[in-house]
Amino acid sequence: ESKNNQNKRKEEIINDIMGHEMIHKSQSERRKIEYSLPSPTDTKKYLSNKDEVMAFSWSIANEISKGCDSVKDCLRKLKTNKIWIDVKKNCDIKTQNRYKKYIYLYLEDKFQK
Repeated sequence: ESKNNQNKRKEEIINDIMGHEMIHKSQSERRKIEYSLPSPTDTKKYLSNKDEVMAFSWSIANEISKGCDSVKDCLRKLKTNKIWIDVKKNCDIKTQNRYKKYIYLYLEDKFQK
């Protein structure tokens, strides 16, 4: 892999992390009380947490939107996304549907810009 491609990939990873954390920052600003997320070592509980659902949905939408022309086009790539695979494996259908809702909304927002 060329140095230029490696740098581009690093930049994509950093941008993804920053976007994910900006979702958490926004959530924190709306809260009146201090809040801490569940431990990431408890995968089911962590991925089912409502704040993480929003943030990971953003990460998924960001990842699957690369190279797409429409929301529908992006959603076809969902089943191969690594985070989504973990969500399907660890979360109940209600939580999976919450992810789908936010993924769709984040994708819709990307394509309206």
